[in-house]
Formats: sequence, C-alpha cells, structure tokens
Amino acid sequence: MKKKKSPSPVKKKLPAKRKSKTAASHKKKTATLKSKIKLTKHQEAEARKAHDLYWKSYIVGDLKTLASLLVDHYTQIGSVENEVFFNKKDAVKFVKTTIDQVAGNVEMRNRITKAEPMDEFILFSEQCDLYVLTEGAWTFYSK
Repeated sequence: MKKKKSPSPVKKKLPAKRKSKTAASHKKKTATLKSKIKLTKHQEAEARKAHDLYWKSYIVGDLKTLASLLVDHYTQIGSVENEVFFNKKDAVKFVKTTIDQVAGNVEMRNRITKAEPMDEFILFSEQCDLYVLTEGAWTFYSK
C-alpha cells in the first residue's frame, strides 16, 4: 500500500508588522518630552529638599509638615495593600492613625535616592535599609 503524502505547508508571505499610530506617536512624544526636560542642579536640590522633609516629618511624627507637602490629588503606593491612596485626605488620615507606630521608632539608613524628570514631575525612587526600635535596640527590618 502506498502512503499518502501529507500536503506541504503553504508558504504565505505575512504582511510586515506595523506599529499603531497611537503607539508610535506616544513613543515619539515621550522621547521628545524626555529630551526637552533637563533638571537644573537647583531644581533637583529644591525637589530633593521637599522629598527629604517629607520623610523626616513622617519619621518624627510631624503630621502638620507632612500634610503641608501634599497636594489634594496626591497618590501614594505603599509597600502593602492598605497603603495605597489616591488623595491627600485619605493618606493623611492613614498617617494620623498609624503615626504612633512610626514616630521615633523607625530609621532609614543607607539611603540611595534617585531623581528623574517625568513629564512635568520629578520622580524619586529610593532604596534604604529600614530599622525599627524594638525593646530598646535598633533592629534591621527590611531593605
């Protein structure tokens, strides 16, 4: 008995992949914005001063100073699910109810902070070692 030949796959030329106009224009717009925005040393220093004041006021429990640094449409993405806020009111309310756990009991050590212009904003990313005061001794908590 003869075996039937299986049909050979049809080779069809696929059309070239095209980027959508939206994606292409977004990429171009983003590249243009990034290339136009350059932080001066003074601008970065002023922004960094506000960033550092925010963390200092949080760590010492100065709620008034902390709140004065936030705009009404403030967004916070914390390290756990219940630390996500999309406005100043909710963020300040959370800090008010939890500040006793932090004030005088937390230290940020070995801080590495980077500032990056993003559209009309400055994005800070920070890594540090977090220490907590436990039974009179500073204990490493998290990186």
